[in-house]
Amino acid sequence: MIIRKKDTSAIILLSLLFLIFGISNSIAQTGTYQKTDKLGATCTISIEIKGKKVSADVFAWWNTPSGRHGVFSGEGVLKGQAAVLTSSDGTGCHVKLNFKPGKLDVAFTDCMEENLPEDFSGTLVKITDITPGEYIVKSEKSFFYSSPNIHHRKKSYLLKNNRVNIDIENISSDEWIFINYTDPSGKTTSGYFRLEDLNRK
Repeated sequence: MIIRKKDTSAIILLSLLFLIFGISNSIAQTGTYQKTDKLGATCTISIEIKGKKVSADVFAWWNTPSGRHGVFSGEGVLKGQAAVLTSSDGTGCHVKLNFKPGKLDVAFTDCMEENLPEDFSGTLVKITDITPGEYIVKSEKSFFYSSPNIHHRKKSYLLKNNRVNIDIENISSDEWIFINYTDPSGKTTSGYFRLEDLNRK
């Protein structure tokens, strides 16, 4: 079969359009994004994308002696690479998201009731694919650590199929998570845990 020059140009153009379209659709991703300002305040947003539906949890740590923080949960519809989230409680808070490769531009509007002033708006960087929820231990024996360091292992551990909850305020890296685990007898064990030892339920 002979391919004429005109046909070759059309094939190349279609390939480029497919590549560009594929890349643009992959920018909006499930995961957790975070930023820290110069005073130590942090804003963390965990995003779940299913089709065009976007849901998110927000946790903002003010880094003040009072322990003040802000929280928000909301949903929206993905349009291109952007979405506007509203909460079901009708407070009027709106969170605008604009996805970029590995980043997320965020703007908070009328969210003071949630302790989320516009100071927390800005660009957040994706830190992990992990989002809050229930996870299952997949290793036969997985240890707690006193810090996110493989050399700081504690004596306490969890067994395969134990279930743990990951909270948004404890997500800070792609390798470690801080968890509080309460066993059936009511005893709570806290410490850092390796994310590679957990599977999403």
